[in-house]
Amino acid sequence: MKPLLIIAQLLFCFAVYPQQDSLIKELDKQVISEFNDSLLVNYRFSAGITIDKEGIVSMDSATDLWERNQKEKLLKIFKDYSNKLLKNHLHHFSFIWDYGKLHFSHSYSEIDTVDNKIYSFGPHEYFPSYKGGMNIFLNKLISALHQNIDSTQIKNWYDPIEILVDTKGGTRFLNNKDNELIPILDTLIFDKWMPAIYYASGLINTVIKIKILDKNWILNNKIDANYNMQFLSYAFVLNEFFKDKPVYFSNSPKNNGKTLISMMVDHSNNKLSDPLIHKGDPIEGKELIEFVLKLSNNERGIPNEDFYNFHRMYFYLEN
Repeated sequence: MKPLLIIAQLLFCFAVYPQQDSLIKELDKQVISEFNDSLLVNYRFSAGITIDKEGIVSMDSATDLWERNQKEKLLKIFKDYSNKLLKNHLHHFSFIWDYGKLHFSHSYSEIDTVDNKIYSFGPHEYFPSYKGGMNIFLNKLISALHQNIDSTQIKNWYDPIEILVDTKGGTRFLNNKDNELIPILDTLIFDKWMPAIYYASGLINTVIKIKILDKNWILNNKIDANYNMQFLSYAFVLNEFFKDKPVYFSNSPKNNGKTLISMMVDHSNNKLSDPLIHKGDPIEGKELIEFVLKLSNNERGIPNEDFYNFHRMYFYLEN
């Protein structure tokens, strides 16, 4: 009896899912037709619609009146198809109107339940951590500067020091030609870091920026990072370099940086589209676009903060 049961289940799947996909395509076509509006720029919303085991349809809440109106319109369309769609499924819709063009995605999956409760785990990001804490790292750096520095040769003590922590926990000082302190520092004296984690994308490179507050503390070997060093910033960067330069990324445009590009990203299938050059040399901008597109075809793809939603992602070079 068991082989017959398995065969029957397989036949059911082969029959139901193609029909389901066809119905989804019809639903999506109507949704796109209803929501396409070339006058909207930089509007976005996402919606989750659930069909439970009993076939009851429910939608997540809205954050404002405009979004509530959009969700009510979407729900009305969805209910016309809901009695033919699979039960116990969650449908996620994402809309973004970007420069007059609608980007739309729709994914659905069976609801995983434990004791009839739905469990979800939010994404997280973790910056790199050094054994004993950041001050231990900085104190080692201060000691190394004191031991190896020739103060008569240093003209500018206060340029930022950029530290790259890679996915293996290694330390690298970025090659800033204007910073006279970088050649003095030896990365081999530092212990391994615990690398940064960026949401579902896993381990990721990070750039840490610091600067010296008072050179006299270095010269007198007063090792106390609380007084000699100023922490400036943490920033995630892509795991591959563009012409030996780190590529920063953000979900919002940045005014700083020499070259700035952006692309629409659909993390559900790792596709990038609609590239734009916002700032910098157009030739370098085009090269950076090609670099990011090529990187997106790798197994890990582009760093992923939100699996479901379309969004415009910005990539930039600082110098």
